[in-house]
This record gives sequence, structure tokens and C-alpha cells, in this order.
Amino acid sequence: MWRAVSVGVMTVGVAVMGGCGFNSRESTTYTVPNWTGNGRIIAGKEYMRSHSNLISNSVLDEARSSIVVMDADGGNEHELFEAGYSSLIAMSASGNVVAYISGRLHVMVNDGGWKEKWSVDINEGGARNYDTIQISPDETKIYVSEGTYQFKVFAIDGRLLTHQVRNCGGGVFYSNDQIINWDFENKSTTKFSINDSSFTLLPGLIGVDAYSASQNIIFHLSARYIQKQDLGNLEITTTNFSYAPYSNSDFTTKVVMSYAGSIDPAGIVILDINRSEITRIR
Repeated sequence: MWRAVSVGVMTVGVAVMGGCGFNSRESTTYTVPNWTGNGRIIAGKEYMRSHSNLISNSVLDEARSSIVVMDADGGNEHELFEAGYSSLIAMSASGNVVAYISGRLHVMVNDGGWKEKWSVDINEGGARNYDTIQISPDETKIYVSEGTYQFKVFAIDGRLLTHQVRNCGGGVFYSNDQIINWDFENKSTTKFSINDSSFTLLPGLIGVDAYSASQNIIFHLSARYIQKQDLGNLEITTTNFSYAPYSNSDFTTKVVMSYAGSIDPAGIVILDINRSEITRIR
């Protein structure tokens, strides 16, 4: 469940000098990490192998893009299927549905093996900057949002249920038929009903980038802090950071995110909100 504030990558490269002046290189890049419903991590993976010589600066020998899952500590990595470079990825709670954007919106279903159920062009004739993708808890709907411009909800069979052009950002499923997001024009959290396309302002709530149904808590992820708010008593807890956390998702009290250090290359890390600790896993 997530809003992509930034694309997180980690590249691991190995260079080997061979005979006759050949220089070969392998690199692996992980992108847009997100939580699965059972606490594992799903991410895009890019592998490239190339070589260079006295005649050519670089010759690409092999390139492979896929979507993988791994444990929360980065172990037990497993490839689900090959896919193009992905800008957004989400997996359903059961782990049987994956939605991702790679030029088009693709929906994959695991029915004895991963197969594409459908795909649709959501770019409307030009490159669009979608920053949010969600699958409803009951796996019947898929929500995509383009920054502050528009959002769409598709049925799991590919039908477009609603298309709203509205100055709202991010958004998460509050229930199977309701979405809460931030209304920039009214400067308030808004609840949207898919069934009747109605909007209800929810004053007093912070911006919504993630929602934990088990705790009834919403999260707001900013450049230098993370806020969480209890929807029962509206109490807000703020955790400040000395670096900029480009965050993607929440799973109870932990966030999987990309982190661009001043020395180390960008990588995938886990942030423990309660203890303000980060652990690098890739």
C-alpha cells in the first residue's frame, strides 16, 4: 500500500578485465520497493551485463528486467516474472495479484503460475507521472493516482469504474469501496466513495500516504519527517529525521524506502518508525 515519493534504486556493479583489452561489467539495480500483504518486500530488478574494448566504449551483452519478492531483511529473493522497467508496483494481501506500471498499467494474477490478466494504456497520448498504485483489500479494485491532477479506479477485470480529475494527491484504500487522499484545494483529507463518486472532507486529519487498518492509523510521509495519526482520538505523533526519507509504503510500524546517502549509492532500507532506526538490506 503506497505512495511513491521517489524511485529508490540500488546498483551493484562488478567489473572484470579480460584478455585483449576487454572490460566486462555486471550490474543489478533494485527499484520501487513496496511491502507485500504478509510482510515481505516486492521490487523491480534490473540486470545488465556489458563489455567495452578499444573500439567501442560499451557493448550491451544482456539485459533483463523482472519483479522479485524477498524477506524483510533482503534474504530469500525469488523472481515472480519478467517485466519491463517498473515505476510503481503493488501486491495484494493474498499475494495472488500484482499491479505495476511499465508504460502501461499491467495486472498479473497467480493462478498456478503468473499470467497477465490485462493491461491498459493510462498515459492518454503522453507520458504521465503516476505516483500511487493500490489494490483494494478484497482484490476487486485497483487505484492509480497521478500527482495532483487525476486518479482512476479499475475493476479487477479491467473495467474503468471511475476517472476523477481533481486536485488530490496520493491516496489509500480505507475500505474496499472508499479511498482517502489529500485535497490540495481544500487543504483537507478527503474520503471518496467509489460507488456514488462522492467526496467528503475530513478536517483535522493529516495528509494520507499509508493506512494501517489493524491499528486504524494513517501515515503522512514528508521530506524530513513522518507523521502518524490515530483515527480514534486524532492524536498525531511526529518523527523527525536529519536526512530526507523518500518513502514508499507502510507495514504497521516499519517503512521500506530508498535512501540516497552522501557517500553510499542509493539503496533499499527499512525504517523503524518507533525507534527511528534504519537498516540497509540491499
